[in-house]
Amino acid sequence: MEPYWTKYSTYANERWIDRKLVDAFRDEFISMNPSYWVVACKMGRIYINDHQMVDPDYVVMAGDKIEHVIHQHEHPILSNSHIDIIENNDELLVIDKPPSIPVFPRGRHHRQSVMEIISTSYGIGNLRVLHGLSRIASGLCVFAKSIIAESKFRKYVEKNECHKEYICITDGVFPDGEIVCNQPIGTLIPSLGIHYISDTGKSVETRFRRLWTDGVVSAVRCVMGAGRTHQIRVHLQYLGFPIKGDRMYNSYVWGPNKGKNADYVKTHEKLCSDIEKEYKFSLWLERIDPGYEKRLEDLVNQEVSVEKDVSLEDRPNFDPICIYCHTMKLVVPDNYFMIYLHCIKFSAGDWIYSTTLPDWAKHPDEV
Repeated sequence: MEPYWTKYSTYANERWIDRKLVDAFRDEFISMNPSYWVVACKMGRIYINDHQMVDPDYVVMAGDKIEHVIHQHEHPILSNSHIDIIENNDELLVIDKPPSIPVFPRGRHHRQSVMEIISTSYGIGNLRVLHGLSRIASGLCVFAKSIIAESKFRKYVEKNECHKEYICITDGVFPDGEIVCNQPIGTLIPSLGIHYISDTGKSVETRFRRLWTDGVVSAVRCVMGAGRTHQIRVHLQYLGFPIKGDRMYNSYVWGPNKGKNADYVKTHEKLCSDIEKEYKFSLWLERIDPGYEKRLEDLVNQEVSVEKDVSLEDRPNFDPICIYCHTMKLVVPDNYFMIYLHCIKFSAGDWIYSTTLPDWAKHPDEV
């Protein structure tokens, strides 16, 4: 997909209030060059409550509507990323989501997101997510088409009548028989959406059962209720059988045992710092224009012309402060696109939906 200009809009997050906007955004969007926000502000690319704002010292207030004009380069997605519709009735839309596509527009995935694709390709909008998946996971996603359907789902959850079944591939020989993990899960780094086992977290339960193993990896069935974000991945990390190739939870950044038994062998502050370095934006780039950062730093201390408030379509194809316009090559590892985690079944009350197994989940003798 060719780069394009877009405007992101949001309202003041609680953790931004009473802070300088540029400082809040530096902390929130750690992948961006720290100087970028000052320069973008001076150029007039930040709008507060529908007015162009060029003061880098602006302090965020509760209720502020904040918009940011940005030159968007979307990340690639897998070439066979077709969304299959499982059910489309008056209450629900159920799809089989391929890996590499996020449900919501976010970061460098906007037009290539489930919500945008469903809206533009099928003309279906105003959807409420009842069951979503992370960008790299695949399988069933369920959306309510009305407040009534959403309310019906909430009642199923309250009565513990919501269940989800996944298939995954883990490292190692997963134990035979049913394994139950009910460790509490909390949020470690909100801006990165990373979770961990925490005594102050929410208690949740996942039931695991091995389907097959080849002595190196195992296919595991995972069953959970309404659950928490990344619940299966975090529980498998805790058990010592992280999902194969999981770049977030199958890493030595969590300690010598990759976070098994929540033994991180470092302080909370050190763990957060190490993980943030692991996901630092520059690690994804190769051959950045060596003068890019210096030019941004110079612009922070120089007078900058405020851009005219022109339409997105009338802006140039090249952006002098866009890092992607100054990157010779982007290296994207395979595990950026997918994870061996597939939602195969969803049930809530009388709603029951299922989909087929991906080839990677089948026993080697069956493929």
